[in-house]
Amino acid sequence: MTSDDELAERTGLPAERRRRRPRAMDCYLALRGLKTLAVRMQAHCRGAHAVAGSLAAHPKVVRVHYPGLPTSGPRDRARQMRDFGGMVSFEVASKDEAIRVVQSTQLFFLAESLGGVESLIEVRHP
Repeated sequence: MTSDDELAERTGLPAERRRRRPRAMDCYLALRGLKTLAVRMQAHCRGAHAVAGSLAAHPKVVRVHYPGLPTSGPRDRARQMRDFGGMVSFEVASKDEAIRVVQSTQLFFLAESLGGVESLIEVRHP
């Protein structure tokens, strides 16, 4: 949503989706979700920390990127947060190994977008 009509037009969204005010049901759902947001974020962070720790201990994992681990580099990048979030990434030794990891997962979806609630996985290579 934006108050800039020209920008709103360029989004390509239908007019009813570009309105400046959310609908009553949208407001209700947002407020309802806020009631449990803190508890859900605590669980989100706790789960990510457990996953990061398990990955860091795995012999085939070369590096884990998670600000909650001391091996992930300076923590000052995460200083504005109360905890370290739920995003974890890791590296394995080769592209072939990375492809094997992706192909053997059952709970992750192959994706490159962070817009959903699903657990996502992808192979990045230079």
